[in-house]
Amino acid sequence: MKKIKIMKKYSIAIACMLSFVLNGMAQQDAQFSQYMFNKTLLNPAATGSDDINVSVLYRTQWVSQPGAPKSFGLVADMPVANKRVGVGLILISTTQGPLKFTRINTNYSYKINVGEGGGLYLGLQAGLVQYGIDRSILKTRDDVSLDQTFSGDNLRRIIPDFGFGLMYKSEKFYIGLTVPHLLQSKIKFINQMVDTAGTSKERNIFTQVFRHYYATAGVNIDVNEDFQVQPSFITRYVVNAPFAADINCNVTYKKMVWAGLGYRISNIGGVIGMVGLNLSNTFKVGYAFDFTTSGLSVNTGLSHEIMLSYHLDSKGGSGGSSKKSSKKNSGVKKPYFLK
Repeated sequence: MKKIKIMKKYSIAIACMLSFVLNGMAQQDAQFSQYMFNKTLLNPAATGSDDINVSVLYRTQWVSQPGAPKSFGLVADMPVANKRVGVGLILISTTQGPLKFTRINTNYSYKINVGEGGGLYLGLQAGLVQYGIDRSILKTRDDVSLDQTFSGDNLRRIIPDFGFGLMYKSEKFYIGLTVPHLLQSKIKFINQMVDTAGTSKERNIFTQVFRHYYATAGVNIDVNEDFQVQPSFITRYVVNAPFAADINCNVTYKKMVWAGLGYRISNIGGVIGMVGLNLSNTFKVGYAFDFTTSGLSVNTGLSHEIMLSYHLDSKGGSGGSSKKSSKKNSGVKKPYFLK
C-alpha cells in the first residue's frame, strides 16, 4: 500500500513536469518558415483566396537535439459560390519527445469586395485539439508498474477548438490577423485521490491550450518582366510567452524558381533560408532551413522544412490563371503566393 502511494506521488510529479513543459513552450502551434505560401495554415480568412490548393509540409526542428519538435501540416481549401465563400480543412501534428499536439480544423471564409480588385475576408475555424503523452518513451528511475497512471502506452485528451481571422487582400498586397484557440481550454491529465498530510483529497494536474495571436503581411514588387521581389513578415504572440516575429524577403524568377532569406526575432533568434521550384503549372516544391543565432546553436543544429503544393484554378485552369485572364493581363504574372 505504501509503495502504491509513493508511485502515485511520483506520477503526479512527472505529470507536473510535463504540464510545465507544455505550458512553458513559447508557441504551442507548429512553426513553419514557409508561411507566406500557406496562409490558410495560420488564418481561416485566407481559405479559398488562392483558388484550389492542397499543400503538405514537414518540418524537423533542431535536428541535433534529442526529442526536438517534428511537425506535419496539411492544408486543403477551395472557393465556392462564385469565389465569395471559401471552405477548407487543416491538419497539424507536432511531436516533441513524449508529447504530441494534434489539431484538425474546418475553415470557412466570406469575401466582401472592397475597392478595385480588393477584398476583405472574414474567417471562422472550428475543430478539435488533442494533447497526448506517450508514456512508453518516458524513462523513470523507479519501477512504476504498480501505478495506474502508467498503465498502457498513451494518455490522450481531446477538446473542442475555435478561432477567427481577418484578411485584406489586393492584387499586390495582403495583411491578416488571426486568433486561434479562443477558448483557452484546460486539459486534465490526472484526476485522482492522493494522501496529503494524513488526509485524502482530489488532485488535478492539467495543461492549457493558450490563445495565440498572429499578424501577417506581404507585398509583391515587380522589378521587371523576369524578377519579382516579395517581402513579408509574421508576428506571433502567445499568452505568458515572449513576442516573436519573422521578417523575410523572397525573389522569384520567371515564376519558375524562388529564393529568399529571413530573420527570426525571438528569445533565441534565427536566420532563415529558402528555395523553391515550380515542377509544372500545378506542382511546386519548396525547401527552407533555419538555425539559431544564440549560443544554443551549438547544441540544437539546423531545422529543415519541406513543402509540396498542388494548385489549380477554380475554373479548371492551372497555375492560378485562366485563359481569359491571361488575355486581359499580358504583363508579368503574379507569383504563386499572391494569386
